[in-house]
Amino acid sequence: MQRLALRWRVIAWIASAHLFVIAAAGAVIVFNARHAVELEIQAAQDSAVAMARSTLSVLAADAHGEAEFLALRERIAQPRHVRILVNHPDLGELNFANPGEEADEPVPEWFEYLITPDFQPKRLEVDFGAARGFIEIHAMPEDEAAEVWEDVRGLFSVWLIATGALLAALVFVIGKGLAPLSRVHEVLRALEAGELSARVGDLSSSDLQPLGTRIDALAQSLENATLERRELAQRLLEQRDNERKEIARELHDELGPCLFAITVETEALRGEASGDQIERTDRIIQAVDAIRAVNRRVLHAVRPVTVGTLPLSDVITDLIAQFKEQTSNVTFHADVAQGLPATSETVDLTVYRILQEGVTNALRHGAPSHIEITARPVPNEPATAIEVCVSDDGRGIGLKLEEGRGVLGMRERVAALGGRLDLAARRDHSTGTRLCARLPVAAA
Repeated sequence: MQRLALRWRVIAWIASAHLFVIAAAGAVIVFNARHAVELEIQAAQDSAVAMARSTLSVLAADAHGEAEFLALRERIAQPRHVRILVNHPDLGELNFANPGEEADEPVPEWFEYLITPDFQPKRLEVDFGAARGFIEIHAMPEDEAAEVWEDVRGLFSVWLIATGALLAALVFVIGKGLAPLSRVHEVLRALEAGELSARVGDLSSSDLQPLGTRIDALAQSLENATLERRELAQRLLEQRDNERKEIARELHDELGPCLFAITVETEALRGEASGDQIERTDRIIQAVDAIRAVNRRVLHAVRPVTVGTLPLSDVITDLIAQFKEQTSNVTFHADVAQGLPATSETVDLTVYRILQEGVTNALRHGAPSHIEITARPVPNEPATAIEVCVSDDGRGIGLKLEEGRGVLGMRERVAALGGRLDLAARRDHSTGTRLCARLPVAAA
């Protein structure tokens, strides 16, 4: 019962109550009908006995034998609800010319059993001198039971039709009354899916309107809190990117010239050195070259050179070219749509990190032979959002996916920009993994 919808639970309770009332009313009707049938049949039997005795007293005055038995068949009328049998030892059972009425429609045996008591036949001895016999008066409640059955069937038919109409009306009325709850359910589902702008509005029900008002207030508070959290995350992301940009600038503008100066001075000393001093200056130059290589890697990790200086499509193309140079046994396919909407530097850096992390994870964990990278505007929002995806044909992800720090970092960046990141199996359900991110281009 608890798993049924509210409307059907109400209907079930009301239908159960009506069935109980019908059953109770049926029990009362059967009890009263049984008592009435008993009185009616008993009265009919008593009346038939009195009539038979009166007829016997009249015929007994001139009784001469079998003729009087035959006269009984004509003189005794067959009343309702009883059957009179005249029995003669030689003539046998004499049939009446006017037998009692039979019911037009047979009564169900179970109903007849309920309303008809067990009547015993009444017997009168007949003594016409040389001819003797007896009269038996049997109760015949069939026609009375048929009348009661017809009344009960009509009554219960009307009652069942009225109950069915009432339940149908209740289904309609309760459905109309609970219809606003469907709107509440849809709004709650939308809020659960992240559509924080969903509102219940006017429910056109004074009983449910306070609930809708509370839900709308809660949704507004949740939307405000989410916007504040997103704004704070965007500011933190901008601050972190700016700090990385400053670090990259310091490494490039300060450390680079210093390394260059060390190289120049060492080359000058090498020209004046002799013996083992030349070997020492060579080791210094090698150490400086190693520091310069590390500096380049740190610069690229902290702040890619192309981000902020080239359009997003060129940034993606350059990144794919780098992967092609580093990996020879994997084929790359790029599908970068022409005319991508203008994006902020923060969005470009986020796209760069997503593609970098996605391709790196595919190469490290999936052992693919083919990787496809796509970047295009979102179909329904071509001017306000873009979608970037990394799809491979590798081993794929297991049922229990444990996201590492790289994926968690991507989720944080995408969430801070108000986007969405999905990591799952490929759409064609074959082996491999598909990483997709949707980003609003106006973020940050």
